Amino acid sequence: MRKKGLLFAVLFMLLAGMTGCGSAQDEIEADMSEDISEDISEKGDPEIEADAADAPTSEEDSSDTSGTRIQDQTFQTDLGEWGNVTFAAYAPENSSFAADGMNPDVRFYLMEDGQVLYEFPGWNEEHTNPDLFLAVSAVAFKDYNEDGLDDVITICEYETMSGEGYQLARIYFQLENRQGFEEDQFLTEYLLKNRLTDNVAAIMDAKGDYWDYLASMDGQRSTYSQTRVIAENRDMWAGDPDYADDLYQYAVADLDHNGRYEVVVSNMGGTGMYTYSRFYEINENYDGLAECETDFVEGDSQPDLMTGSMGGSEAPTNTASLLKTYMNEQGKFYYAVYDTMKNGAAEYYENVRSLTLQDGKILTTPIAYRTTIYNGETPSVTCTDASGNSISEEDYENAADQYFAGWQESETWLGWQDMNDLGNNAEEIAAQLDQSLNVFLY
Repeated sequence: MRKKGLLFAVLFMLLAGMTGCGSAQDEIEADMSEDISEDISEKGDPEIEADAADAPTSEEDSSDTSGTRIQDQTFQTDLGEWGNVTFAAYAPENSSFAADGMNPDVRFYLMEDGQVLYEFPGWNEEHTNPDLFLAVSAVAFKDYNEDGLDDVITICEYETMSGEGYQLARIYFQLENRQGFEEDQFLTEYLLKNRLTDNVAAIMDAKGDYWDYLASMDGQRSTYSQTRVIAENRDMWAGDPDYADDLYQYAVADLDHNGRYEVVVSNMGGTGMYTYSRFYEINENYDGLAECETDFVEGDSQPDLMTGSMGGSEAPTNTASLLKTYMNEQGKFYYAVYDTMKNGAAEYYENVRSLTLQDGKILTTPIAYRTTIYNGETPSVTCTDASGNSISEEDYENAADQYFAGWQESETWLGWQDMNDLGNNAEEIAAQLDQSLNVFLY
């Protein structure tokens, strides 16, 4: 099982984390407020700024709203065919992580005279998120896609279960004839991956680059389309395991960084804590899945990719694992993965291997082994390298770094979701896949 740390998530979710406290954090927030006031709304020449003070703060909230209004991120604005309306942000009531891993998310509304005219779409119909909402950092009204209609840009802060903070930018494109707003999730992914979520100015400055990137992809590689292909092929990867199903989860990733996502399915169980994994990658036509070959030996325990595997059937679900990642000069990605097996309560067998996905095949190479035998209170620990030569425990702990010495090092997150909670239809499953992918992108 995974020995190196129980850490988590998503979505997403993903880049540009922020930490800080005390006066330093106050300075950051003050600087951000200045950026927001400059970016808040463009209504021609000169720019007219929307002010939270302009919004009706004394009106009673409609019964159709959910949460608590965020007064300093609620604005009176003219949105063309919608007229002069109130854009209102509502924070969820919760201030801690939900037990089921699905935390209520921020909600945005268009309102008039205290009544809801329109609610903006969330990640899913329930407006939940695997990460904890902290704050709305910025709101702006700008014509991002240059269709003559003002769109809505939001930047929100989130925290993962491991305590990491990040900012997520979302752009809601206004549709004609008051048909509502829709989000381009490919754009959300692009901004996140390219660390363009600090402020509205960065988002707007990158607009041309994004449209060029989108044109080069011809829309084929968008997160939205790929996760829906995976969802539509659920029968291929979401079957019931024959055994070892104490923990049964899936995660979305791009392990070889070729732009085609994989869904990784792992199950763990039994007294020996055995793990088994399967990998399915979007095919080259982006219209189906192909199962990846592996060099795993049938019957042998495989790397413990899931967080919580050491905890057996009581381990938490909907969490994330952190993999140390190494890239060589050819741009190939390798991961240090660990496995622990036990024989009764007194014998533990561990190993560290490299894992890489290349040309549709998972390849692993042993790096080092550790055996711990308890005979009374004092354990006997033996460590060897892949050739059987004796090494120290410290050498075992540092074996991956030594094996990949000189390579570019980074971290990769896998956001696991419980297979038992898999949605009932393709749309629900795609939303869950998006949430898992957000963790990887972060």
